[in-house]
Parts: sequence; structure tokens; C-alpha cells
Amino acid sequence: MRETFEETGLLYGKTSEAVSGVPRSEQSQIWTRYAEAGIQPAFERLWFIARAITPTFSPRRFHTRFLLGDGRFAQGKIGGDGELEDIGWCPLTTIDGLPMAKITKLVLKEALTHYTIIRKSNSDLSDRPAAMFRWTGSKHQGGVSASQRTLQA
Repeated sequence: MRETFEETGLLYGKTSEAVSGVPRSEQSQIWTRYAEAGIQPAFERLWFIARAITPTFSPRRFHTRFLLGDGRFAQGKIGGDGELEDIGWCPLTTIDGLPMAKITKLVLKEALTHYTIIRKSNSDLSDRPAAMFRWTGSKHQGGVSASQRTLQA
């Protein structure tokens, strides 16, 4: 929730009167923004879809988890803190043509697969396991486990 807010300016949640009663002095900036907007974070509306670890030789290291949420729960105006260069909504058909890191494309494709399964099942839940992407030599490789599925860039 914090990263989404900091990098995009969006709050992800649902309207709630409960958050307005929390004293502002006890909250960090993001929770203050949620309270001011009368929004409660919608943690239950997030799906854990992937995890990625950069190679040890990479100058920019991360070990991160990726969550997928329904855009109908994104509230606010796209802005962000300046960390991202180009923020905005785009049609899914344009993803392959956008300049981005391979791992970002892999995770986006995983998100689309995951969301398609959820929509086809007419459910808000999914039991699809999260993918694990890791660097193996010269390629990103991913999979939940060798026995379940393997994705390769």
C-alpha cells in the first residue's frame, strides 16, 4: 500500500467511516492520507502473484513480492513522488511495446494470466500459486516449483 501510494499517488481501498476516528498523530503519512480520504486499505482484495530476486552481480538489487489488485479500488489522482518516469494507465495491448525491464514484462504477463483465471472463475479469490522469478545464468527463470510450472524469458 505504501509503495503504491508513494510511487503512483493512488490509494487502494474502500470507503470506511472507521478510519476517520484514528488520531492523526499516531499515523504515518500514508495512513493519514487514507484517513483523510475516508478510505480503509483493501488488503483482502490483493493477490500475491509473484516474487523476484535480482542476481547477486546486479548493481541494483531487490528481493520483492508483487501483488495484484483490481483497479476499481484504486482511488486518487496519478502523481507519485518522482521515482517513476512515466506513470499512467495504458491498454493491455501496448504492454509488449513499452520500454521496460524483462522482469517487469514477466511479472506483468504473470499478472494478466492470474487475473484472467480469476475473471473466468467468476470469483474474487484464486488458488493459483505465486510465481518465483530468479536469475539462472543469462536468463530470468521462474516457476512455483519444478513440478508445478516453469516460465522462461
